[in-house]
Amino acid sequence: MVDMNDKYEVNMEDLEDLFRDGVAIAKVPEKEMVHHPSHYNQFKRETIEEMRLIFGDEAVIAFCKCSAWKYIRRADFKGKKTEDLKKAEEYMDFIVKIQSEIEGK
Repeated sequence: MVDMNDKYEVNMEDLEDLFRDGVAIAKVPEKEMVHHPSHYNQFKRETIEEMRLIFGDEAVIAFCKCSAWKYIRRADFKGKKTEDLKKAEEYMDFIVKIQSEIEGK
């Protein structure tokens, strides 16, 4: 569990880039709600990549696990089960990506 009172080391140069470069990037078709939906792409980097810079990989992995669980848990009740399961898969894929980068694979 992440203690919100913990201090996170933030590279101020990277953080400044996040705000200075906050320009819109190419949009993804509106119907795409799983892989990089358009509301995730309003800035140079996706929010989850910004989260890695600000909070670190361990916190983002925990966030992704929780988000995947949320989509799996509620998939039967929202009316778009396949879409929600794909969203959960997207979060799990992101965990694999981060872990592979950490392990240098």
